[in-house]
Amino acid sequence: PVNSLRERYFSLARTVAGKYEVTVKLFNDQLGLSPYVLSIAGGPPVNHLGAGRKGLATAAYPNGTSGPARGDALAAAKVNYIAGTPILFDIDLRDAYGNVASIDTETDLLVKYKRQSSGEVVTGTIAQRFVGQKAGAGYTATVPIARIGTYGVTAQLGAVSICLPLNATANYTSEQARVCISDADVVAAQADAATSLLQGSGTEGATAGDRISLRVVPLDAFGNVITEEQSRYVARYTVNITSTAPASDNVTAGQVVLADSVLRYVLLDDSHDITYELPAAGAYTVAVTQAAPGAPRLVGGAAINMTVSPAAAAVARRPMSTEAA
Repeated sequence: PVNSLRERYFSLARTVAGKYEVTVKLFNDQLGLSPYVLSIAGGPPVNHLGAGRKGLATAAYPNGTSGPARGDALAAAKVNYIAGTPILFDIDLRDAYGNVASIDTETDLLVKYKRQSSGEVVTGTIAQRFVGQKAGAGYTATVPIARIGTYGVTAQLGAVSICLPLNATANYTSEQARVCISDADVVAAQADAATSLLQGSGTEGATAGDRISLRVVPLDAFGNVITEEQSRYVARYTVNITSTAPASDNVTAGQVVLADSVLRYVLLDDSHDITYELPAAGAYTVAVTQAAPGAPRLVGGAAINMTVSPAAAAVARRPMSTEAA
């Protein structure tokens, strides 16, 4: 069509979002900067699901795994998430034509994890995965959670709570429907030698002949106490004690006085401990090693130095006669 200024114009309507190339020619010659790239974004999200994948759906799954095929698969398979490993939460927002809806990921969409025991809140970083009508979820919220515990999960688009009910294919915004996203249980990662605690009299000074104790409290890299199963069946600790400056002729410098002794697992508190004696006074290096899991590493990141003091001198006593000679 030609307007009153003798300008020609054209209109284009497409229901599939994506990039289009528009070529404008006069006879066979390109005009202006033709071809032009036209980007068509998805429309606003609608709150229903249909055969054309319109509407809202949610799913959560651990990083490194494939997401559930359907949004409601989350309800059927409860997952324990490992501390520090990102949790991926998919949100499929579609417009009226089934395109991934256009939103402001900074302000419009909020995925929130609230720790039930403390009220601590962690929010996910939202990213759009693709445009158009492809299969899968259009947006993903990524959040690594470092502290163990049970977290209530909510997803919100503006004032609307996003949730896929357990036994339906449509979405609701009522208070009753908000509980359908399962809680996220975050459990400890494997034991980390550098973070784990080394305690007991064997970390300080001692007296020759006294009973000396060493105790390891296994923690993961985020300071969480590891699970009983991990501590009991996976974690393993040994201790080596070497004389560095003997104060007794019974021990020589560099002599290993305790070699690869295993700390025993303590069911009461999921720790590992050992007791021993050092009968000779002097200076010692104590190296407690996390032998498993992973490569051997020193607990606390380094060996410790301790000094054993001589025991008090024993005084022999015998009764003296008081009779006159």
